[in-house]
Amino acid sequence: MTLKEHYSINSRKSIKPYFKLIILFFILITVSHTYARYTYTTINNGVISVAKWHIEINGTEITNATSNLNNNIRLLNVEDNTTNIDSGDECYFDIIINPSTTEVAISYSILVDLAESNLPSGTKILKYEKFVNTGENEEKDKTENINEEMVSIIENIPLPETQIALNNESVRRYRIFCKIPFPTDIDKDEDFTVTPTITVKQYINQQ
Repeated sequence: MTLKEHYSINSRKSIKPYFKLIILFFILITVSHTYARYTYTTINNGVISVAKWHIEINGTEITNATSNLNNNIRLLNVEDNTTNIDSGDECYFDIIINPSTTEVAISYSILVDLAESNLPSGTKILKYEKFVNTGENEEKDKTENINEEMVSIIENIPLPETQIALNNESVRRYRIFCKIPFPTDIDKDEDFTVTPTITVKQYINQQ
């Protein structure tokens, strides 16, 4: 064997491992590209919107998902719609629940206990009237006779089927009538008030 032949054999032996590595590299590149064609990775940033809670009672906003409102409300004389009240007069006050811009159904309760008010002893609630809607479309929904010192009202206002924000048709107005006993000594400078407790919660239909 000549020196040239010996060198040629050794050269082929030394090139063969590199050649194998090159082939393996191209195989890996081909497999990775093929695998990538059938693999899809993504990152999705989800966004959740919380339903709007906005309810007003006699113009005062209820700001929490469960809220109590204790408010002094002046009585008005039925005859002349003023705060001038004499013994034997019939009086009234309104409670207006307005959830027209909220996005959740609500449940509410109204409790009026005249013993907690500054009215003359013996004053009673004669009745309450419930009205729905507002403005020109307002209509009386029902009348309940009471003749007691206390009244409790529990109802709910569901969302419309379209699940959009409520409108003026969701407004509820309660007019509660009282009777001042006769005879009674009344201080002409005193404004008589009642203190209803209104509780509002989110309503969840369990059906």
